Parts: sequence; structure tokens; C-alpha cells
Amino acid sequence: MAIPASGAISASMLATEFSSSQAPSGPNISLGGLGTELSTPITFGNQVLMAASFYGQSSFSGTSFTNIEAGNQSGEFAFEDSEQACSAAEEPSFTATRFHDGTATYPVNGDKVYQTNSTSSPLEDGYYSFNAGRSNFSYEIINGNGTVSEKAVC
Repeated sequence: MAIPASGAISASMLATEFSSSQAPSGPNISLGGLGTELSTPITFGNQVLMAASFYGQSSFSGTSFTNIEAGNQSGEFAFEDSEQACSAAEEPSFTATRFHDGTATYPVNGDKVYQTNSTSSPLEDGYYSFNAGRSNFSYEIINGNGTVSEKAVC
């Protein structure tokens, strides 16, 4: 679970998210050390790292893949059905690098897909596709949290 995008951030929240071996309530937790573990790492020289630098960050490191999307002008990326997603896979006009939480190269049913390498940006509900070697696949995102369902060969 990512650090909240606003509000109070505690040392225990940071230690839990980044699996710090330091005691969550201990006085020696290093924000600088944790800053290097972020999904968007923060490195610094003489700069001061503030707790606000952790807003919306996550220790999540997803598997990247090339997703085929609608990418229309209104900012919607999902297709309305699997047939549209499969048709787009034949000659993709819009692709984007996306990230999933599974262990395989490409997402499978039950995995979650994110727009960025952060759990705070799940892909919107709808249909998408991807090319895996010689085969195209379509899949549906459901539940408003990026969950993959209905993965099928086109």
C-alpha cells in the first residue's frame, strides 16, 4: 500500500511501506536511506529530505510491459470490449508502458495493472491488449483497482 498522497506521514508508515529493519518508532530511522528505495528514488547531496517527499510513493516495483490502448483525445485508454482491443492489437496506434504486480512477463487473471510503477495509479476499468511474441491477448480491468480479468488469446 502506498504512502498517502496527503495528510500526516508517520515514521512507522514509512518503515512498514519500505520494510525498514529499523524500529518503526525508533529515533534513528533514516529518511535519506528510505528516499533511495522509493518508486521514484530521491537522491540528494546537501538537500534536506522532508517527509512530504514521500507523499504518494511506494516500495512497489512492478513488471513493465507494453500495453495496447485506445488513447483517445478525452484521456480514456480503455476499449469498450475485447473485440476492439483485439482489433487494435493487429495494428496498434497507441501503446504505453504499464506495470503489473504479477511474477510473469505479462499480466494474468488476478494481477493488478498500474499506469506507473506505483500502486497509487491503477489502470482504469475496460479492455486492453498486448502482444506476447506471436500471439495477441486481450484482457479486462475490473473493480476500479486495476485487477485483470478475462485474459484471452485474440
